[in-house]
Amino acid sequence: EGSLPCSALWAGSLLVAAMASVVGCSVVAAAFITQAFLLRCQAKNLSRLTVGWYKVILATFGRFLEAHGIDNPRDITPTLLREHLQQLRANGFRSGTVYRAYGALRCFLGFLSRERLIPANPMSLVEKPQQEKRFVQALTLEQMRALLAQPDPATYTGLRVWTAMV
Repeated sequence: EGSLPCSALWAGSLLVAAMASVVGCSVVAAAFITQAFLLRCQAKNLSRLTVGWYKVILATFGRFLEAHGIDNPRDITPTLLREHLQQLRANGFRSGTVYRAYGALRCFLGFLSRERLIPANPMSLVEKPQQEKRFVQALTLEQMRALLAQPDPATYTGLRVWTAMV
């Protein structure tokens, strides 16, 4: 039973050939897996931006795996995934970005598992990262007065905007 090198699987279509040559994978195999995942995303009618986000996260994860000498998707462990998420935090990514990266990796590894390219989804053992709760800072009284003074109530549009604000 042959296994596909992992680093090549994570790359977006522009990076497939370069990643495959680094790890010695068949470009055709890497491109097939990547395109199969992207086709699955399109079949689910995911937005172009979501698919683009998946490409970015998977390319980042591919570089992380390459740096750790992982070239087989079966060697991905929950501990390795936690380390990757922690590295994202250490590199200054906000909790929301780490949370979305978790989702993208869970989605892709679930795809590999359903396609029987890995025996189980290792992300199922990784706890979902918490998002920090950020509160919107209220306007000061001076800021509120300045905002309300902007529309010109002498014009129809200005009066309409002022009415909507009040």
